Amino acid sequence: MRYCRKVTRTLWFVAIVLSGEAAWLQAAEPPAPARTVRIIGRKSVTVTTPEIRLAEIASVSSSRSSDDDIIIGLQKIVIDPAPTPGKSDTISAARVLERLREEGIELRQVGYSLPRLITVKRASRTLGYEEVKAAIEASLVGSGRDVSLREVDYRKSLEIAPGQAEIEVAPLEGIRPGQCLFGLTVKVEGQPEARLRVKATLDEWREIPVAARQIGRGSVIGAQDVRMARLNLGEVPQDAAVDIQQVVGFETGHSIGDGEVFRSAKLALPPVISAGSSVMIVYRSRFMEASAAVTAMESGAAGQRIKVRNDSSKKSVMGIVLEPGLVRVSE
Repeated sequence: MRYCRKVTRTLWFVAIVLSGEAAWLQAAEPPAPARTVRIIGRKSVTVTTPEIRLAEIASVSSSRSSDDDIIIGLQKIVIDPAPTPGKSDTISAARVLERLREEGIELRQVGYSLPRLITVKRASRTLGYEEVKAAIEASLVGSGRDVSLREVDYRKSLEIAPGQAEIEVAPLEGIRPGQCLFGLTVKVEGQPEARLRVKATLDEWREIPVAARQIGRGSVIGAQDVRMARLNLGEVPQDAAVDIQQVVGFETGHSIGDGEVFRSAKLALPPVISAGSSVMIVYRSRFMEASAAVTAMESGAAGQRIKVRNDSSKKSVMGIVLEPGLVRVSE
């Protein structure tokens, strides 16, 4: 009986010791926290901003109101830049988890379920023809020119972010009379700018010189031969003279009808030196200046190069006509 009591006491002591050890182990290794925050990914989404945030590609929730701040912080995490308006891209589940780790999120503390790939499309709208036309027309109003817009060559659609678009217009160059190339900068608040070039057909009216009467070939045009007429530049030849100084004093190479524009192909400066006439040549350098009487071998207008000959030496040189009776040579 005494032996049985001793064994019983020993077993009871061991049980107490083992029980204490188990409690110590439990305290040393606390259980993993409950995953009250859940991230459930979506297979495809449409975004409106330049950045893709977790809130747009996944539902972030919790059954506990105490997790509200955590949820808001998770929703704000930027995963990747968004594609350009109207375009699509994909984000892998691995990329989402990588960004969460980079932001210091302990993944073992949240529950998540993500598709292998998430398709992200950027919301957009098409920049309309009337928007482009109205912007160009507004820019022409302040140009000070007598011009109106006939047609805009805007055939390809530009996708821009949704919202009111502000369009800045800058003329780049004239392709030919009546046509111009415009550079457009399209701005939507909070979005990157979009740029494009648009060709436009214009009706531009201007007073230009025309023949006041029939002018025969070989005539030197005087002021009495010219009148000004308001014409559409898009309807006249590209080489038509637009200023009276481009006409008066020139010689006609062809006959010109009453009311006809003056084309550069039909005009030439009349010769101020005739072939066979006696002229003076001048030679100037840093060290000397000389002149001599020579004979013009060709007719020439001011600014033209002609051949002249020294009658004594029979030597010929080329010179530039300066004015009637005077030619400059360089050798």
